[in-house]
Amino acid sequence: MNLNNAVNIFAGVYTLSIALEILFSVRSHRGLYDFNDSIVNLVLGVLAVAIRLVTKGLWLALWLYLYQFAPFKIGNNGWSWLALFIANEFVYYWFHRLSHENRFLWAVHVNHHSSEKLNFTTAARVPLLNFIFHNIFWIPLVMIGFDPVMIFTVESVGFLFAFYQHTQLIGKLPVADWVLNTPAHHRVHHACNPEYRNKNYGNVLIVFDRLFGTFKAEDEKVKPVYGLEENLGTYNLLTVIFHEWITIWKKKSIDIAQLERVLRGVVITALLLAATYHLIELFAVSGEVQTIRHTAFLVIDIVCAYGMKRPFPFFLPAFAAFTLQQYCSHGYDLVRAWVDVGRVDWVSVGVLLVLPCGIWSLMKRGGKPRGNFSQGWPSSILRSHGVKKKLLG
Repeated sequence: MNLNNAVNIFAGVYTLSIALEILFSVRSHRGLYDFNDSIVNLVLGVLAVAIRLVTKGLWLALWLYLYQFAPFKIGNNGWSWLALFIANEFVYYWFHRLSHENRFLWAVHVNHHSSEKLNFTTAARVPLLNFIFHNIFWIPLVMIGFDPVMIFTVESVGFLFAFYQHTQLIGKLPVADWVLNTPAHHRVHHACNPEYRNKNYGNVLIVFDRLFGTFKAEDEKVKPVYGLEENLGTYNLLTVIFHEWITIWKKKSIDIAQLERVLRGVVITALLLAATYHLIELFAVSGEVQTIRHTAFLVIDIVCAYGMKRPFPFFLPAFAAFTLQQYCSHGYDLVRAWVDVGRVDWVSVGVLLVLPCGIWSLMKRGGKPRGNFSQGWPSSILRSHGVKKKLLG
C-alpha cells in the first residue's frame, strides 16, 4: 500500500466517523456539534494539511542533510522502529508540554484548544503556525542516527492517530487507559476545569505523563468543560489564529527579560548544534588544515555559548568571536564552492549579509552601544530601537 492510498483510506474513514458522530449527536440530543465551529475546525485542518504538505518536504530535506553528520546510523529493523516510536513519543511529550507552558508557543498552540466543543472535527483544528518550529524538536532524533524517512513516517502516523482521541462517545478503556492516551485521557487535556488544566500531554502513549507527574484520570464527578478560561465568542478565522498574539500585545504581558531568555536560548542552541557538527567533522575529516579549522570552531562555539549566557563584559568578546568565526567559516565555504564546482553557496551569502545587520543594531550610533550592557544582549539592542521596559504595546 503506497502513501496516497493510505491517506485516502484514512480520509474516508475519518469522514465516515464524523458523519456517524453527528448522526448519534442528533438522535441522542447530545449537542456535540456546532455547525460554525465545525466549519472553522475543518477549514483550519485543510489549511494545516496544505501547509504541512508544502513545508514537510523542506524539513525532510533539512533532516536528510543533517543526517549525514550523525556519528552513527541506526538500521532499519523491528527494534529500531520500536526505539524510534518510543523516542518520538518522548519528543512529542516535551514539545506538547512546552507548547502549554511557554507563552510564545502557547500563542501558536492555543488555536487547538479554543473550541468549546470536543468532537472528531476538533482534531482538525491544528495550530496553523506550527510549521515554523514544530520540526526543530525532532532534529535530535536525526542526530542520534534515526533515518529521517523513518522519523517522518512515525511522526505522521502519530499525528493521524490523534484524530481519534477527540470524541466524547468512547468511555474509559480499563486496560488501554494504563498505556495509551485514550479519548478519556484526552478529554481531560482539552478541559479548562481547574482540576484538569495542563494534564495529559502524550501523543499515542500516556506513559510519559505518568512518569513526569502530568497525568490526570477523568473523574466521573467532574464533567469536562471545553474551551479556554476566556472563550473567544467568535468564529472569525483571523481571530481564532491570532487572538493570543493580540492579547499579548494589548496586555503587554511579555517584557524584555522574557524575550531575552528565549532569544538567548535559540542562539545558544544553534551554537551547541554547530559545536556538535564540528566535533563530528573533527573525527570524519583528514588533513591538518581541516583538523585545525574544526578544532578552532569547536572551541569558539563552546566559548560563545558560555559567553551568551553571561552579562557584559563576557558577552562582547563572545559575540565578536562568534562573528569572526562565522565570517571565516562561511567565507571559506563560499570561496570553496565557487572554486571547486563553480556555484554560489547562498546559505553562506545569507549569513554574511545578515551578520552586518546584527552588528549595526548592536553598535548603533557611531559604534557606541546604547542601553545598559549589564543587562546583556538582546536587551540593549531592543532598547536601542526605542523599546522600553515592556516589549509590546
